[in-house]
Amino acid sequence: MSKLDPTSPAIFTILGDVCWEMELQEEAISAFRGAVRLKPKAEAPSLGLFRCLWELGRLVEAVEEIKRFQSVSHSEDYDRIVKEINEKFE
Repeated sequence: MSKLDPTSPAIFTILGDVCWEMELQEEAISAFRGAVRLKPKAEAPSLGLFRCLWELGRLVEAVEEIKRFQSVSHSEDYDRIVKEINEKFE
């Protein structure tokens, strides 16, 4: 059996997805944050973190993750999400 590599953002991202599917939301957030910490420009874990935070109603933290990611990289998915949020809350 393989061991969890504490330096692998991919493993943390997969763990986040699995935790989310198992409805272990806080564990998913922790895993996605681990991936983002290791690879700040990785879009998949950032989107996973955003999704978890948003679904749990932690909107300020979710928006902060968008801002963080967009400050170091670019995501068309986030562009679309921001547009939808702006339209919904105008």
